[in-house]
Amino acid sequence: MGADGSKMGISAMSIVSGVEKDDIVKLRTSFQGYAERSGGNKDVCRADFDESVKLLESLDPSDAELLDKLFILLDESGENKVDIKDFLISASLLVNSGTVSDKLKFAFTVFDESETGAIFALDCNKVFTTLNATASFFGDPVLSASEIKELVDAIWLECSIPSAPLQYPDHMDFILNHEISQRFTSGQGSIRFEN
Repeated sequence: MGADGSKMGISAMSIVSGVEKDDIVKLRTSFQGYAERSGGNKDVCRADFDESVKLLESLDPSDAELLDKLFILLDESGENKVDIKDFLISASLLVNSGTVSDKLKFAFTVFDESETGAIFALDCNKVFTTLNATASFFGDPVLSASEIKELVDAIWLECSIPSAPLQYPDHMDFILNHEISQRFTSGQGSIRFEN
């Protein structure tokens, strides 16, 4: 069980992890640099990923290996590249401090590379879908696609205009306290995949 009382395996994994928020932010900066130099590519290739992880001098080798395993899990096509945002969102669950809810907040922050505080419904769905997939990699019960859609719809119904971006920092309490978010963060999802 995690330090925050969560029954999620990913929460327990993060307790032994030495990965810190600063490490994820440094990776984001490094990945963005590679993306800009490659003409705005939204993926990070294996070589650039490895170089970025090497820049995290304080990272323990076991934590570098954990990030490497996450890269492998997210490289679904086997092309030695992963979507930058998917990786950062997933890695936010490995941060060694805070509750699962804190990690969910941090996932929104790393997704928001421009630091505008705004997110569209489609992007919010991507954040939850990626977090959900990552939790399933670690054997946790997760939400169905329809539950994620229901959550995002509820957020926009309560907090924003359908086609407008949401200022997510202003509505994080609503997002985290919604019953579907609560089921996710407490490890009580309705679906469990066999690994």
